Amino acid sequence: MGSMGFLALGAAQAAWADDQEVAAADQASGGVETVTVTARQRAENVQDVPIALTAISAEQLAESGIDQLSQIQFAAPSLSVYLINPRNAQLSIRGIGNNPANDGLSSSVGIYVDGVYLGRPGMATNGLNDIDSIEVLRGPQGTLFGKNTTAGALNITTNKPTFTPEASSELSAGSYDTVEFKGVVSGPLTDQLAGRFLFYDDTHAGYIQSPNGGPYDDLGREGLRGQLLWQPNGDLTFRWIADYGYENDHSGFQDLYSPGSPKASIPFSTWTVGHGVTAILDPTHPWTTNSNEPQIMKASNWGSSLQGDWNVPGGYTLTSITAVRNFTFSPINNSGFTVYAPAATSPVYSSNANDRDTEASQELRLASPLGGDIDYVAGLYYFWNALDGRQRNYYGNLYSILTGASNAPFNNATLSYDSFFRTTSAAAYGQANWHISPQLTLTAGLRESYEADQEQFNRSGLTGGTGTPPSSTIPYSGSGSIKNWSTGGLITLAYKLTDDLLIYGTLSHGAKAGGFVGASTPTQTGTSFAPFSTLELKPESSDDAELGVKSSWLDNRLILNADAFYTRVGNYQLAATVTSPNGIAAAGSNVQSLTSKGFEVELTALPFDGLSVTASSSYNDATYGSFPNAPSVQGATAKFQDLTGRPVNGVPLWTGSVSATYTVPLAENTAGYFTADYAYKSGQYGYVDDSPYSWIKAYGLANFRAGVNFGQYDVAVWVRNAFNTPNFDVVGTLSGGVGGYYADVGAPRVFGGTVQVKF
Repeated sequence: MGSMGFLALGAAQAAWADDQEVAAADQASGGVETVTVTARQRAENVQDVPIALTAISAEQLAESGIDQLSQIQFAAPSLSVYLINPRNAQLSIRGIGNNPANDGLSSSVGIYVDGVYLGRPGMATNGLNDIDSIEVLRGPQGTLFGKNTTAGALNITTNKPTFTPEASSELSAGSYDTVEFKGVVSGPLTDQLAGRFLFYDDTHAGYIQSPNGGPYDDLGREGLRGQLLWQPNGDLTFRWIADYGYENDHSGFQDLYSPGSPKASIPFSTWTVGHGVTAILDPTHPWTTNSNEPQIMKASNWGSSLQGDWNVPGGYTLTSITAVRNFTFSPINNSGFTVYAPAATSPVYSSNANDRDTEASQELRLASPLGGDIDYVAGLYYFWNALDGRQRNYYGNLYSILTGASNAPFNNATLSYDSFFRTTSAAAYGQANWHISPQLTLTAGLRESYEADQEQFNRSGLTGGTGTPPSSTIPYSGSGSIKNWSTGGLITLAYKLTDDLLIYGTLSHGAKAGGFVGASTPTQTGTSFAPFSTLELKPESSDDAELGVKSSWLDNRLILNADAFYTRVGNYQLAATVTSPNGIAAAGSNVQSLTSKGFEVELTALPFDGLSVTASSSYNDATYGSFPNAPSVQGATAKFQDLTGRPVNGVPLWTGSVSATYTVPLAENTAGYFTADYAYKSGQYGYVDDSPYSWIKAYGLANFRAGVNFGQYDVAVWVRNAFNTPNFDVVGTLSGGVGGYYADVGAPRVFGGTVQVKF
C-alpha cells in the first residue's frame, strides 16, 4: 500500500462515522435524517424544495457501497447512467439524453461538481470519492442549472476542509483482484486556513474471460484532490479545489450480443466462418468470449476551481466560481472486425485516437436575504470549450478477405481524420420566490443564453494501400458555425397544507444549443459532398408539466414523495451510427418530437429503532412523437425507417429499488449492521433502431453488506450482484455492415471485504 496509504488509513470512514452519528441522533429523536440540498443555489431542507429530486447523502453512499457514477441509477428513479469507456458516458433522465458520446453535441443532462459545469460526462467518471451529497434533479433545469439541462441535472458536492483535524481511510479487497483504497486527511493550517487532501486507487482484473486473450474489462484508476478553505473573516470565504485523475486499463469491452439478421450485406455467419472461428454467444453467461481484442483505454482528467462567497451588507451573498478543466482520451481500439480475428498481431482493423477537451467557466451569482415577501437568486455565466480530435484507422492485410475483393485497396492502408470544435456561451439568469402567504409561494425563473459553436473537419484520405482507393476515402476538408439564442424558464406554485405536507405544480422550459453530427463528412455522392451545413443540428428544447407532493408522517419516521410528469422535447438531438463495408460513420438527426410521461415515488422509513428503509419506483413511457428518418434495423436494405410512436431506446418502462439497513447494538460503542438492496429494470431496446436483436431483457441486481462498527473502526464484508445475474448496459452495431450487435456487459458477482479507520 505504501507509506501514503498507511498515513491516511481511513478515508471514507470519517464522513461515514460522522453521518452515522447524525443518523443515530435523528433516530434517537424518532425521525428520518434531515437532508440539506442546494438545488436552488441555497441550503434548504429537501422537503421544502418544490422540485422532483433525489438527494443521496454520504451516509447512504457508505451504506450501499456506491462509489461509481453508474451506480447512482439504482438509487434514483428515472435515471440511466451507462459508462461504456472513460470517454463515452451516457446519462438520461426520464428517457431524455440517452446518446453516446459525440464531440459535436452536449449531453441533455448537465453534470455539476462543486458548482462547476462539466462539458463532457466523461469528466465525471473517475469515481465518487469523499462525497458529501449527490442531487439528481429531474425535469428541465433551464434557470439555475441552465447550461444544456433539457432533461435534468446531476449536482455533486464534495466534502469541504475542516477546522477540526481528521484523518481516515478505506481499504477494500475482493474477487477479480479487486483493490480499492481511499484516504483523506483534513484540518487547520492556520486559524483562518484549512486544508483537505484525498488520494484514491481503484483496480480490478477483467470480468470477461477468453481463451484467446484477456481477460477483458479490467479497471485501473487513480487520482487525488486537494483543497484549501480560507476564511479571513466571518463574511468572506474562499474555497480552492484542484484534482487529477488517470485511467489506464482495458475497460469498455464490447461483447457479442446478437448476430442480427441473416439478411445483412455480410451475414455474421459468413464473417465468422471467414475467420475460421465460431463466435461464442451466451446471453445467460455474458462474461465468456473467444474474442481477441487487445484494446487499451487511457484517459487523464484534471481541473481547478476557486469559489468565493462574500456576505455583503444588507444580508446579500455574492458568489464567484472560476474553473478550468482538461480531459484527454487516448484509446487503442481493435474492436469491430478484429473481435474474432485469428491473431491480434495482425488485426483486420484497428483505430488509434486522441481527444483533448479543455474548458473554462466563470459564474457570478447574487442571492438576496431570506425572510421577506420576495427573495431571489440572479447571476451571469460564461463558458468556453475547445475539443480537438485525432483519429487514425488502420486496415490489416485480411481486410479484403473479410469484406470482399472490391476492398483490396484498404489492405495495409491508413485513413486519417482530424476534427476541431469550439464553443463560446454566455447567459444571464434570475429566479425569485414570492411568498404570497406563509403557506403559498410562487416561484418564477428566466434564463437567456447565447452560444456560438464551430467545427472544422479534415479527412486526409486513404494512404499506404494498393490499387485505386474508393471515392468514400478521398480527402475532404470542411467547416461550419452555429449561433443560437435560447430561453429557459419556469413557473412553480407551491402550497404547504401543513408543516409536513407540500404540494406543488410546475411548468418549465429547457433549451440546449445547436450542434454538429460529430467528426464526420457530409453525405457523399461519388466525389461530391453535400454542404457542411447538413451536419448541423437544430437547438433542442423541452416543455415539462409536473404535479408533486412531499410529505412527512408519523413524527417524521416516514417520508413519502411522489410526482407525475409530462415532457415534450422538440428537435431532440440524436446521435447514432451508420455502418457499411467501409466501417463506422457518425450519423445524427433532429427527432421532430419526443414525449416522456409517467410518475415517480420515493419513500424513506424508520419502521422501528435500528431499521431504516428506502425505496423508489418509476413508470416512464418515452416514445418518439415523429421520427420518420430513423436508422434502419441492421441487415435491412433501406437506410432509414419510421419509428414514429415507437419506444425510445435505453428507457425501461418500469424501474424500482429498495434498500434496508438494520443496526443492532452489540456493546458499548459497538454496533453490528446489515444492508440489503435490490434494483430492478424492465426490458428495453438497447439501440436506437428498436431492433428485436437489440432487446435487453428485464433484470434485477441484489447486493448485501454486513459489518461491525466499533469506535474508530469499521469492518464489513459485501457481495455485489449476489446472484450473478446477467446484465447489459447499452447495445451497439457491429462495423462493416455485418448486421450484428454488441453490448457492454455489466459486472458479474463480486465479493470482498472493507476496513475503514478514522483517526
